[in-house]
Amino acid sequence: GGKGGATDVSGGGDSDATFTARREESRRRRALKKKGVLLPHIPAYHIEALIDSFHALRRGDPPFTPTAPALAAGAPGLHTIVSLMVRHFADVRIVNPDIRDAMLQSISVLLQYKEYVGVFEANPEARRSMVPALLKSFDSRFWIPVSNILLRLCRGVGFGQGGGGRAWASSGLAAAAAAATGEAAAAAAGGGGPGEGGGEGEGEAAAAGNPSGWMEDRRDAAAAAASPDATLARAIAAPHPDSASPLFQHLIVDTCRSHPKVLAAFLDRLFNTLNWTITEFSVAMKEMMDVAGRRAASDTRQHQRKCTVMFELSVTLERVLEFLALEIPAAFLNSDSLALRRLTESLLFVLGHTTVGPDAVLFDQTLKAQLAPLEKVARAPILAPIAGIVLNLDEAEERATAASVGGVGGNGGGSGGDCSGGGDSCGGGGGSGVSPSQVRPSDSICTELASSSCDLSQLDFLCDFEWAAHFTAGDVSLARLGRLRDFVSRVKTARAAIELQRETEYARDIPEEFIDPILQTVMNDPVVLPGSGQVVDRETIKRHLLCDGTDPFSRSPLTESMLRPAVDLRTRIEAWRENAPEPAAADDAAGK
Repeated sequence: GGKGGATDVSGGGDSDATFTARREESRRRRALKKKGVLLPHIPAYHIEALIDSFHALRRGDPPFTPTAPALAAGAPGLHTIVSLMVRHFADVRIVNPDIRDAMLQSISVLLQYKEYVGVFEANPEARRSMVPALLKSFDSRFWIPVSNILLRLCRGVGFGQGGGGRAWASSGLAAAAAAATGEAAAAAAGGGGPGEGGGEGEGEAAAAGNPSGWMEDRRDAAAAAASPDATLARAIAAPHPDSASPLFQHLIVDTCRSHPKVLAAFLDRLFNTLNWTITEFSVAMKEMMDVAGRRAASDTRQHQRKCTVMFELSVTLERVLEFLALEIPAAFLNSDSLALRRLTESLLFVLGHTTVGPDAVLFDQTLKAQLAPLEKVARAPILAPIAGIVLNLDEAEERATAASVGGVGGNGGGSGGDCSGGGDSCGGGGGSGVSPSQVRPSDSICTELASSSCDLSQLDFLCDFEWAAHFTAGDVSLARLGRLRDFVSRVKTARAAIELQRETEYARDIPEEFIDPILQTVMNDPVVLPGSGQVVDRETIKRHLLCDGTDPFSRSPLTESMLRPAVDLRTRIEAWRENAPEPAAADDAAGK
């Protein structure tokens, strides 16, 4: 009876003894793990009992917390349990997905508290493997706990969250994060871990900021230093405003830079999931409107819960995208990526359902009728990340342009005041910025919005929204509203220029070979499909390959690496565009 034992613990058993027993159980799991094949044969209830017992202790009376000096010194198994969950929540040898889900949910719950954030930061296994495993685990089964974990680690840097982007960078925590990352690499190289000779200096960088609280007690500090979990005390002393983690923010960025294929797959699933949650949110609103006043209050509450959950999940996914747009703009602005187009489509899908237009009517009615809790379902939470995303990418493009003009190779310049933290994301030298060679005029969030079929009144709504009424006083995001208005003005100007160009092209006779056979538009980057010999636009076939790995004409296997550029055809298309007549001449030709 694993779960029954866990219940007894919270009722008043010996917490220290029980926790020590669970520590030994965790060590036994690690020993079995080294045997490899033995792990699948461990009964699931062993791990269930371990997790349940830990949470029973955490919720007990008095609760077990890592801030208690006696327990920090006397129960070094906390790192062992954290290591077990971090190492195995993505372990394919665990055939029961509910066990993996329980581990992810446990991590998500713990990361709500700054004390436990310090524990994860001080744990070498968490620093080494948690972020890559989270990105790979974002799938149809585990995307909810994974997105919640990412949000908790990255909060505080978004539009309207007080920090305005990079508040922590100026506080010296960025240096601490970099130092801690170095410790993680050293720990991985040495193979050590907490309680296993993992090293005396672990966590010192994270603790550099604030030797306060119980750490001021010299006797307790000495006791903690004598234990295998001495690093726990140093990690908890570091400031973790709002439970965010600069260290893990740094590790997320570093992982995405180092593993572009993992990032691309993660973004693909993220876009798909955001579109799905917004669709489900709309369905939930419709159902809630239909049952309001016609059924029992319990039925209405059920639909309210679904509506609220889908809304909050959508906001969570948007915030994750906003963090990536802030720290890794090159992931969207790289000319070889479809990410910018898909990001733009997702943002417009959200705007269409929450601002103005026929799809936004349900949202308006829901807010006016107060059918959902207004403190949870409102416009500000879902629109703020969109404003942050477009501003982050627009500022990144400006820095890349300034670097190109100044000849500094992406390592300086920039827009200045809007990117207060400096660091990698402000320059580009560290890899999170955008190199001028990666960006072409079409790789612009402004150009993407202008060339889309979006209703420009939705962008006006974003600008004119009463942000000040929803942000705390002094929020630095309010200072970026002027740039947001300027951005929307540039989108309108670009829209007019693009429409004029399209009118000019359509007024001429377009050679058949210039037209994409799938979308029936003039191609920008034609490529030859080796299986069928057909020529299509590169973006068209890349989008097709996201869901089907075959040639759409011959059904033969096809990958992006097999595409052959049609260089001569592209040259002729570009020459045809350059020789386009002036608009007045085009109108005369069309009249004839």
